Amino acid sequence: HTRGYSPPPPGKKIRIGFVSYYFREHSVIKMTLGMFKALDYSKFEVVIFHIGHVDAKTKMLEQYAGKLVTLGGINFRAMQQKIADEKLDVVVYAEIGMDPHSYALAHGRLAPM
Repeated sequence: HTRGYSPPPPGKKIRIGFVSYYFREHSVIKMTLGMFKALDYSKFEVVIFHIGHVDAKTKMLEQYAGKLVTLGGINFRAMQQKIADEKLDVVVYAEIGMDPHSYALAHGRLAPM
């Protein structure tokens, strides 16, 4: 689904997705929160994909996301499809190797970058 990709036209926001099992009370959210706060939202449309259980820290991320998608409780193929359906320009995995879901998803080429 990334074949034939062309970047967004000038003036259109870059669609960026962030994926993690640990967007909850965990060191990963502490490490990435500053990045979410510093992003230039006039240039980026953000979709956050959370695999693990939802807590107050997960819900707090909603203020930084145009969309917060919970992937917990669905099979792996459905996770891949939900990410691919967003037609993102970039996918960032907040951690790779700490959780088998994000590790496997990272191999799926779910966005051009």
